[in-house]
Amino acid sequence: MDYKFSYEYRMKTGVLLLLNCPKKMKITFDLNEYLINEKFMGIKLIPNGFHFVSFGFENKCENKGFFIEIGKKKNVIKKFDEENEEFKNISKENENNYNIGINNLDFDLNLANYNNEDNKNWKDLINFVNNENLNKIFVNENKENSNENFIIFTIFPKNFKDNNKNITFNNIDKSVLLNNVINEYYNNNYKLFLGEFQISFVLFYLINNYESLIFWKDSINLILNSYKFLNENENFYCDFFIVLYNQLRKFPNDFFNDDNNNNESLFLKRNFNYFFNYNNNNNNDDNNNNNKKENVKKYFIKFLKNKFNYNIETEEERIFNYYFNNKNENNTIFINNNDEFNDDLPAIVDEKDLTINNNNNNNINSNIFKEYKY
Repeated sequence: MDYKFSYEYRMKTGVLLLLNCPKKMKITFDLNEYLINEKFMGIKLIPNGFHFVSFGFENKCENKGFFIEIGKKKNVIKKFDEENEEFKNISKENENNYNIGINNLDFDLNLANYNNEDNKNWKDLINFVNNENLNKIFVNENKENSNENFIIFTIFPKNFKDNNKNITFNNIDKSVLLNNVINEYYNNNYKLFLGEFQISFVLFYLINNYESLIFWKDSINLILNSYKFLNENENFYCDFFIVLYNQLRKFPNDFFNDDNNNNESLFLKRNFNYFFNYNNNNNNDDNNNNNKKENVKKYFIKFLKNKFNYNIETEEERIFNYYFNNKNENNTIFINNNDEFNDDLPAIVDEKDLTINNNNNNNINSNIFKEYKY
């Protein structure tokens, strides 16, 4: 690469200048971790778009982070505040002086190169994120608070509340609730919802933010219990599962192993099992094998099998075996109080309430499905 071309490329890309970085700090930019030494002052050759900077210390579990945008403004300059352990903006006058130095390449020897090989993977994680999302979730960064205090996610209802006769059904299939959430909280723009969903994943994945994990799980729980909405909204269906696919790619391959069950893996298993099996038996789409939604579904299920060795169980295998192994002499099925399914299924089920259709692979009546808790 000749000097003229490299200089032009350098001036078209962005720079993150980090001043006063402590030696024992560890910094992750997007998905790449950078080693901090005495010479480190930031990162150069950053492509346009949104990026996330997370940082922490070897002797502390807590990590913090912030989003930046490279676009018309090519240079972002932050200085570390040792007292509050945060990166803060510098004064406008100092910023202008540092910008001159950046444009003159004065700091380039102290700037690490952005790892462009991972840029596509990063963009796949934040392709719905925009300034409207970020301004809604993050309060003023200059506020004298810790990073934990200025992350605010949308709080939407988990259950449908109405006095009409369909309240039970609307809390089994949450399509009405999901439609209301998108209309009321996201101006009838589902892409804003997915953008906030992506931000929540980035924050819990990179800095272990608990509120972000809760929003991420609440969103999945709402979406995967909205069978009718997903069946009737192909674009949302496809976009959501592609977003979730890109997120799950970051999980370890043994995430769904039986001997590695944790709250998050059990939560996803239950939601996937109910959604795909219930949806299979209630999907009346014409040309089911040819539409985009069906192709995305098949690809997602295949991905779960190939990466995690996780097969979506059939209702017959998952529910019948479970229930009928727990019957007593009165044909009443009891759920063990210590069982992992205890919070998700009815405590007592009578065998007569299970509707069996011998001509339809022993499908169970949808009345046994109820809201997940976690």
